[in-house]
Amino acid sequence: MESWVAVATASRQSTDTDWLPFVVFMVAWAAALILGPISGAWLLDPLSNTEYSQEYRQHVSEQRQARVCLVTALLCYYIPAVFIVSDHAGWAAVVPYLRAHIFDGFGCAALFGLAFSRLRWPLVDTAATTQAAGMTSQMALALTNRRVAVSVAQLSFGAALIAACSAWVAGGSWLAVLAAGLWTFVPLQTFWSLAVAVFVSGGSGQSTSGR
Repeated sequence: MESWVAVATASRQSTDTDWLPFVVFMVAWAAALILGPISGAWLLDPLSNTEYSQEYRQHVSEQRQARVCLVTALLCYYIPAVFIVSDHAGWAAVVPYLRAHIFDGFGCAALFGLAFSRLRWPLVDTAATTQAAGMTSQMALALTNRRVAVSVAQLSFGAALIAACSAWVAGGSWLAVLAAGLWTFVPLQTFWSLAVAVFVSGGSGQSTSGR
């Protein structure tokens, strides 16, 4: 089977698509504004269903968080590679590249997804700890803000690292690697900020109403 490099060399066409990454960036940022709150509400929804036990509701919410993280990781891994390969060799080289990297791509994204899922604890614990006995409202607010900031930073930088690794594996220059990480960080930081904020504020509100 021909390598994707050979196909790239044979199929390169000069097309003026320099504007495409900017369009994708703006679309991704707009999607983050919409999908962030929706994802946060989706993660929170199982916790509000009082028909089931707390353990079951927690389990369902954690499963949803893992799915959101894994899908995000897959998108961050493959989208930068598609742009770099198409820019170097034309769109005809994208399919051979993805075919050659399908397993390592999913493997890398899955590992990052598993790492992301560990961050559920700062999110889930926030609602409970902010209502701990003896805490003033100022202390609770400070703890909530700190947990939100740490979670968003870890998730956003993790997504940027995935994109940067993807650009490097695809043969991008150091500038392309840096751009992939930065352009991924901005919309993903917006996405995670909104998702985590909705999740935490909703969980805190439920804890307050349940007291």
